[in-house]
Amino acid sequence: MGAGLHARPDDADARLVGVLRLLNALIGIRLRSVSDPESRRHLNWLNDIIAAVGLLSQRLATGRLTDFTAYLASAVEFWSRGDADRQITLTAPSQPVSLGDLRAACLAIIAHELIGAAVARPRRPDGVGEVSVRIEQSSHEVRLTVEGDGGEVTEATEESLELVRGLAEHLGGSIEVTANGRRSICVILSAERARAPRH
Repeated sequence: MGAGLHARPDDADARLVGVLRLLNALIGIRLRSVSDPESRRHLNWLNDIIAAVGLLSQRLATGRLTDFTAYLASAVEFWSRGDADRQITLTAPSQPVSLGDLRAACLAIIAHELIGAAVARPRRPDGVGEVSVRIEQSSHEVRLTVEGDGGEVTEATEESLELVRGLAEHLGGSIEVTANGRRSICVILSAERARAPRH
């Protein structure tokens, strides 16, 4: 039966990344024949989530997930390629922000959801679009903040916010939403106990 259950972990990781890429391709093919706007919105959302998990899986596969900021840098690069005219900046501490696999996976989806929602909102009247991403870590908590131009609150943005809130609560955390010309969403998680880096 080939590799099967006896596959080495790195082989399994590589296959997972390949499967996720295949799913992205399948959704892209399906989108060619879908004209309903709501269906297209949901398929594009699913494609973005699979891309988020794929980016994280590549980092897990290399055994280098010791600093979540490295993942965030790849996520910012991903979104910047899709909208070259919108400035997306990342602010992170000099010390590594280490997360366990479950938290990293959930926070990766949260980051993609927040960055994607910020990028989708209308730009300012002067045509400028700016999104800032910030990750902070203290002895008792980790905070991920995404801030962008305000824009209209729609059903889609409420869906996005509900997903982020649900994932944060799943991890025992919470969110803070601020809107005063710019819309800022901060996800707050309690700090994990220290653990040895992955090798």
